[in-house]
Amino acid sequence: MKIRNGFVSNSSSSSFIVAFPSVPNTVEELQEMIFGDEKIYPNPYIWGANDRYGWPAEEVAETVWKDLQSRGTITREQALEAAQNGYLDDADRPEYPSHTIQDPELCAKAWDEYSAKSDAANRTVAEKFLDKVPQGHVLAEFEYSDNDGPYFTALEHGPLFMKLLHLRVSHH
Repeated sequence: MKIRNGFVSNSSSSSFIVAFPSVPNTVEELQEMIFGDEKIYPNPYIWGANDRYGWPAEEVAETVWKDLQSRGTITREQALEAAQNGYLDDADRPEYPSHTIQDPELCAKAWDEYSAKSDAANRTVAEKFLDKVPQGHVLAEFEYSDNDGPYFTALEHGPLFMKLLHLRVSHH
């Protein structure tokens, strides 16, 4: 589990561990995998989004393509490690009790125990996800942040990888 010290902003980012049936050879092939016949990637904050309230699927596919080209694919172990560095929605994490503990040493011990249990919960969710990945699929990791403007906010919080098996790792 990562711990952030110092200034904490209100922005977030999310990593996505995505299982592709194969490594796409072109941006068009990637677009087909992500969007199928959809022509517009909707803005997740506007109901009934249409071409006035979204982005062309080819533009979004180009962004994801560039990220895939620069980052490449990842191994199962790298995916497990990436899942440890954030918050997984389905993780059955314990409650953090140290806010009631006054002694600094006991508080530190409680934090270490909480962190270990949280990491184990994340690993369980990540392993279940990876067990669902069909043989022959390839994994890739992407990261988008709402700190980078409306477009990247839509990538982080919208249905970007809905048509593919994926795991969202939230970094608050």
